[in-house]
Amino acid sequence: MTLVVRITWACAIVLLCAVWLRAEPNRPRITADGTDGFRALLAQAGLKPVGPTADLKAKIEELGGPKNFIIIWFRGTNSFGEPLPDGLESLNFDLKTDFVVQGGALWMATDQPLPTTLSRAFHAAVEETVILARRNVPSYRNKIECPYVHGLDGVQPDLFTPRRNPTQVGDAATIRRLIIATNRPSFLTASSELTTLGVFRQREWRYPSNFSELRDLPVVQASTYGPDGRVLLLSDHSIFINCMLLPQEPNDNLAFAINCLQWLQQTSDGTTRSYVVFMEDGRIWAPSDYDLMLRSLPTPTPENVAQFLWDNRNLVWENLDLAEDVMARLEEDGVLAEIEIQDLLGQLVADAVNMQSLRRLLFLTGAIIASAIASRAWVRVRQRYPLNIPRLVMAIDQCQSSRDSDGALSANLVAPALKSRWVREKARALLARLQSRDEPTPDLSTIPIESGWWRRREILRHLRRVRHFAFAAPSEIVETTELETLTRSIESLSEWMDQRMVGPLAALRSQEE
Repeated sequence: MTLVVRITWACAIVLLCAVWLRAEPNRPRITADGTDGFRALLAQAGLKPVGPTADLKAKIEELGGPKNFIIIWFRGTNSFGEPLPDGLESLNFDLKTDFVVQGGALWMATDQPLPTTLSRAFHAAVEETVILARRNVPSYRNKIECPYVHGLDGVQPDLFTPRRNPTQVGDAATIRRLIIATNRPSFLTASSELTTLGVFRQREWRYPSNFSELRDLPVVQASTYGPDGRVLLLSDHSIFINCMLLPQEPNDNLAFAINCLQWLQQTSDGTTRSYVVFMEDGRIWAPSDYDLMLRSLPTPTPENVAQFLWDNRNLVWENLDLAEDVMARLEEDGVLAEIEIQDLLGQLVADAVNMQSLRRLLFLTGAIIASAIASRAWVRVRQRYPLNIPRLVMAIDQCQSSRDSDGALSANLVAPALKSRWVREKARALLARLQSRDEPTPDLSTIPIESGWWRRREILRHLRRVRHFAFAAPSEIVETTELETLTRSIESLSEWMDQRMVGPLAALRSQEE
């Protein structure tokens, strides 16, 4: 493979990884305490989001007036427990007189005290406390900070009844009430304008420090104003966050959210509202923040339908007329179409692997491989020495010997292999002289060194370097810098021998000359 081909492949790998990484939309990470699922529910209900605008009142009038709008207001705290902004100062109108009384729908949810303007307008208040579940009382995932809310019977609107038909048991109809899971909620005070719909039951709740009062604590309140004005107030917005709305284990928060939304969408003339303004912690969400689509609708989901048909396969086989009716209804509801378009294998991979992280990992790996290939190709181009010849020999070819008179030691006349052998023989001869033997040994303990501690360490370092070169494999590659270091070591050892071993050194020099 030529150099051009290698560089081409390296660039292709980088470009392919970059294109693949760019193909994934740069979406913000969905967190457990976010409201991405809730916003998807609003979009799925057909509501058109209205984002931040300088004159919201004029925008509402332009799009059909308050009767065509739902304003949702959620407020919570930051990671330190400090209340976040309410954002009401950005509204250029009064929520009650200019919106609700004029036919608008207002949905408020917060576990923090209501702003004074809202509290006075609707004669309601959220207490500044946290309600916990009592020990040995059922709570969501057995966490005391997640007590259940129970709906009251005989109140309107009824938001705690499933929208589907009740199950017939004998002559009576058994209706399972929705049970709503909360997360560190507060509670509401009694209101002269709002009707209580859901409560924490007495003997099922407690304050963090005491349990002094036995009564139902209001959690959900609602009321109507005129033919179309509607208000819904909850003492916990966490009911609708991602980890509570779409949980890993069953609860009824999603069905409850759908009930609330459907009630707020209705108008007296049978039409539904078309627009929504969602303000969360002082921020009005833009239309681009509603593009997350829910993967499945409330029951029956395709998975539940498939499981039901499998569990009752014998019953279906024995009652083909019933099976035909069931399949017809499933086709009318669009469940079969959803099963057909579902990518089960793709969904399994998406649930098991974080595709964004996988793309980043592949991009990083490709970049490293491409950089390694390009660097190796560049080094080979810049290489001044043939790789199959010891570099020490090539360095000697570039050095002019100071003893060209006899010709025997000239670096320009001796063949490269002979030069390498000559240098190695000189190193071994030096060690043999230092050890007073004809043949050198790797053992340096036989060489007497009479000097101070620092000088002894320096001499031993030079001896180790010379010994390594003398006994190294002939095929070992020696860098030019190593040649220079070896030269300095030999010079240092020669100086030491001049000082301590004058006799042997003189004999060695006479033989060399």
